[in-house]
Amino acid sequence: EEFNEQAPLLAASPELYPAFSANYLPDGGPVKLGQVLRQADLAGTFAEIAAKGPDHLYRGALGERIVGHLSGLGGKMNMADLAAVQPRWREPHAVSYRGLDIHVPPPPCEAFQFLLSLKILEGFDLGGLS
Repeated sequence: EEFNEQAPLLAASPELYPAFSANYLPDGGPVKLGQVLRQADLAGTFAEIAAKGPDHLYRGALGERIVGHLSGLGGKMNMADLAAVQPRWREPHAVSYRGLDIHVPPPPCEAFQFLLSLKILEGFDLGGLS
């Protein structure tokens, strides 16, 4: 649904829409409920990173391709920006829901609201509802 909502907005940007459409609107869109989104280029990129390591992105050819693409769109990111990235681990938030452990990313991700909803629902006999 989100892709379908954004498509008309991005269609007004000829520099952005072709890539958006190719990646997120299989067969030209709109996306249908239950449709499988296959992104062969993204899968290939992940395979490259897995084979060549993170420096392929942060200091290597993949980073250079990204910086070049963004520069062509008027962006200002450079290789020094990528090289300066310092990921850090943050413990996920977790709750138990009906015997299952549910883990979500911590804030600033808003997934904690999902955990709150599950804990509220746990107090109800959902199976007994029509």
